Amino acid sequence: MISVKLNKRQSQETTEWSGGQTTQLYIYPNSASYSERNFDFRISSAVVSQEQSEFTSLPGYRRHIMLLDGSMNLVHENHHSRTLERYEQDFFDGAWHTSSQGKCTDFNLMLGSGFEGSLRCLYRPEAIVCKMQFCGLYALAEGLRVYVVEGSEVIFTEILNLNDFLMICGANTHPDCYVVLEPQLGSATTEALAVCASISAQHS
Repeated sequence: MISVKLNKRQSQETTEWSGGQTTQLYIYPNSASYSERNFDFRISSAVVSQEQSEFTSLPGYRRHIMLLDGSMNLVHENHHSRTLERYEQDFFDGAWHTSSQGKCTDFNLMLGSGFEGSLRCLYRPEAIVCKMQFCGLYALAEGLRVYVVEGSEVIFTEILNLNDFLMICGANTHPDCYVVLEPQLGSATTEALAVCASISAQHS
């Protein structure tokens, strides 16, 4: 069964961390707690306001990070280093000792054991076929019309504004489920419109 959950910008939970602020967009299961480390996956956005910062240790989780603004040099001790510019990504084990240099805004996907996922930017109006169990959209622009379609029926529609987050759950249970993203008339398409996060249990 397909369900849709909308987390508007004004309802999102923002907390402090050593390098700045982090905003939780979605956590699964809903009863899970980030502080207790009992979640299967978590999606968030962070503002890194310190020039140098240390990443929180997350043993048992794999991390995907995408830069939304600014520049960041990531250093994974005894592993690799990478400088990220806007919309570029890095992937790493949450147990690694990771530090960063540079002020920026980023988008994070944390995956527990048994889950897989990916991130990509959407630059133009398109229909997104939902092949994984969870499909999340994070708006990077104002006035994005979203339609969730099951077969020939529109089961949900909403306008997303900057930093709104929409999660479609159970989309892979219907072979003809897809999401249509349309910017409002006159919106530029040279910048990314949204980030799409796709997540599924590995046995699905």
